[in-house]
Amino acid sequence: MLAAALVHIQAAEEKSTVSFTIENDSFFGTDRYYTHGFRLQYMHEPNSVPGWVASLLTNTLTAGMDVNRMRIGFTLGQELYTPSNITRPGLNENDRPYGAWLYTGLVLRRAGTVAGTIPSVDEFELDLGVVGPNAFGEETQTWWHKLTGYAEPRGWDNQLGNEPALQIYLTRSIQVGFRTENYWGLDIVPHARAALGNVYIYGELGTLFRAGYNLPSEYVISPMESFSTHPSYDPPKWSVYAFAGADGRAIGRNIFLDGSTFEDSHSVDKEPLVADFRAGASVRYGPVEVVGSAVHRTREFELQSKDENFLSITFQFHY
Repeated sequence: MLAAALVHIQAAEEKSTVSFTIENDSFFGTDRYYTHGFRLQYMHEPNSVPGWVASLLTNTLTAGMDVNRMRIGFTLGQELYTPSNITRPGLNENDRPYGAWLYTGLVLRRAGTVAGTIPSVDEFELDLGVVGPNAFGEETQTWWHKLTGYAEPRGWDNQLGNEPALQIYLTRSIQVGFRTENYWGLDIVPHARAALGNVYIYGELGTLFRAGYNLPSEYVISPMESFSTHPSYDPPKWSVYAFAGADGRAIGRNIFLDGSTFEDSHSVDKEPLVADFRAGASVRYGPVEVVGSAVHRTREFELQSKDENFLSITFQFHY
């Protein structure tokens, strides 16, 4: 028997969450394009936010949401991009530039309902950082390759120059699904996102499907994938579920293809439309959760010879 036609976002356990995400294409035997990323994130327990955050989240751009849960968090991340041949020291004008960015950010999240009963989550993220040698892309990749036995990268002298980076992400998602009386469930989570800044400008639409046992009540779809961030309100201490999803982006700017903002640099002609397809699973027992997904990304620039695949793994601890 179905417990509900809609999933209600609520939680008896008020938890803070620490998560660490690593993404890398070497798990698929490649070393090119978006080749490595990491993200360390802390989200404070729900409804324990400064007054200015509560006022902002309950009064700004609510777009019909009745807000009942708010969270504040902080993040630190890095992304690395390279051409397809990293053993070549010279510049390959027909391939994408070397580039990296290092950033720290503020994350504000609110949950509630729209249209009276439909669960919804908004996420606002402001990242500040640097693109260029000061993002330590060369050092990170060199260290990783020495550790794993991959070839030494030799072309980082051609990377994009140092540039301050400011990036904003705005995301809204809604959640429709059901739960049975014995805790099995199914969710459909469509979302829309806008990215604004000198690193990325794009609009995105996507959908996530989740199915499994004791699905978490709260979820998040972030720039680096992490599909649930809070223990379920249901009694069982463990959960397991599978998911699949697809995103499509209309690209206005990608600094790692278009090149530096304030000076001449190597660049390539980007594709205006890019899609990601992913599939994976999550397992949680008590406060510990592991989420893994394989991601297939379509070509990002005109002379790109192949699509891209990488693995994303998130470790989370709720306390």
